[in-house]
Amino acid sequence: MRHALLLATLIIAPAAIAREPADTHTWPERRHAELAGHYSGTIRESRQTGKACEYLHAELDLRYAGKGKDARRDYSLVLTCPADPAWTPRQLRSGWWVDKIGDSCLILSPGAGHPTDRNPDKLYGFRIDKDGRTFRQDGEGCEAVNERDGPAILTRQPAGEDAG
Repeated sequence: MRHALLLATLIIAPAAIAREPADTHTWPERRHAELAGHYSGTIRESRQTGKACEYLHAELDLRYAGKGKDARRDYSLVLTCPADPAWTPRQLRSGWWVDKIGDSCLILSPGAGHPTDRNPDKLYGFRIDKDGRTFRQDGEGCEAVNERDGPAILTRQPAGEDAG
């Protein structure tokens, strides 16, 4: 009887492991430090839909310090409106994290005092390309694709360069 149980366990265990889905999460926690750097490009401000400053120029600095779950992840984001030189630039600072929604999604949390219309935890969401050089905006939290986000892309800048 004991041998039968052992044999059944040996047959069932590999089959159960084989059914587990492969992890498609391109940016697991152990890789978050690789995302630290300076990114430049365009962000869509959904609160400005149809207005001159719907698409803003963005300079994003991601910082990562520490290890694992105790690591500090913060950002600085400077937004300007090329379509309206009188528009006052905004600088936002807060935290970021990577969520597995479909695949890897970089989430920027709103800073203190920033208005949030939908989700108070998610200001902007970006799909991260496989090498971490490009972020494509995907709504506030990569949960509902908005076709208007299309041209909203941030690209990693080489160290020491400013594409501004």
